[in-house]
Amino acid sequence: MYSVEYLPLADNDIDEIFNYILNVLKNKAAAHKLKIELIKIIEKITIFPYGSPIYNGNLKYEYRREMVKNFLIFYVVDEKNRKIIISRILYKKMNYLAILK
Repeated sequence: MYSVEYLPLADNDIDEIFNYILNVLKNKAAAHKLKIELIKIIEKITIFPYGSPIYNGNLKYEYRREMVKNFLIFYVVDEKNRKIIISRILYKKMNYLAILK
């Protein structure tokens, strides 16, 4: 099993997502469901880090991605340290190629 590290940008993404769902949409149930799904998917990634496809966008890092509802988790596998580095969690309709560069 791999450990998990969240980059500060990923932490910020999570804060913004939940702030929007809770304060703008005012949907506590949706926020709770999303939280449960994120936890499940990230746990799966720690067990099978290479199970998600590589995002081919000619980027500096070999990002892998996993979808959770309307969001994409972008992460890097640090094999040397047996660590999953969560880089970003972005809304699926965003221009994430531009954001990841």
